[in-house]
Amino acid sequence: SRKQDLFVDFKGKSTLGEWYFTALSSILGLASAQQQIVDGSPINAGAVSYLRSILAACPVGYCRSQALHENTGFYARAFIHGQSAVYVGYSETIYYALREAADNCLPTSNCLSEREIAVRALPVFSLDRIAPAVGWVDAFAIDAKLAGRKKDLAIDFAKFATSEAAYQSILTPEWPYKSRYLLPARIGLTIKDAPLYEQFLKAHSGRGTGTLLHLNVRLRDIANKVTCELPIDRDDTDTQEACRAVVK
Repeated sequence: SRKQDLFVDFKGKSTLGEWYFTALSSILGLASAQQQIVDGSPINAGAVSYLRSILAACPVGYCRSQALHENTGFYARAFIHGQSAVYVGYSETIYYALREAADNCLPTSNCLSEREIAVRALPVFSLDRIAPAVGWVDAFAIDAKLAGRKKDLAIDFAKFATSEAAYQSILTPEWPYKSRYLLPARIGLTIKDAPLYEQFLKAHSGRGTGTLLHLNVRLRDIANKVTCELPIDRDDTDTQEACRAVVK
């Protein structure tokens, strides 16, 4: 509605599979969406339409570029330089933007400062969306067959890695490189000099995540089909050829 550009990375099997799941969940709900994906149901046209609507706000040459996808942190860095009004990505990728500002922005560069960034949840695709929204998380898992000393050590490590002391050591900013804005798997944790955390936590609240067996594998498989339903960057000849082969 503001008629301004949006940056988001829509390349990569993992990335595009997760986006499809996010859109499908807004139509069917989290439980039904992941079940359809695991069952190998056909691509949902409504979910693809939602993804196309996001891409419509991307400037030509961005968002579906393989080269920019492989340039880690590019979209976040471009956002901090004011090249888009909105950047959509994982919370921790804003670190690349803040480091860019610390390393390469002069007072006259008109780069955004940390306090000039507002964090918001992705707007709902449909007013009829079935809650909860999808949230993407990393997690620890322990082999059910593990026993004895090895199991004890694995549990001790998981406890340490999610402890307040570990999070503080990893996430507390070291000037001038700012906080990494990785969301900790616990509440009530305050990271000094990291003002965006409260906004990130609010935006992520109430979300669920997929848990069905083989879901990640299926999402990568489905990304190959979804990518051919979306605009392809004109320089991405590999994807163009692959999609032509699918059509044949």
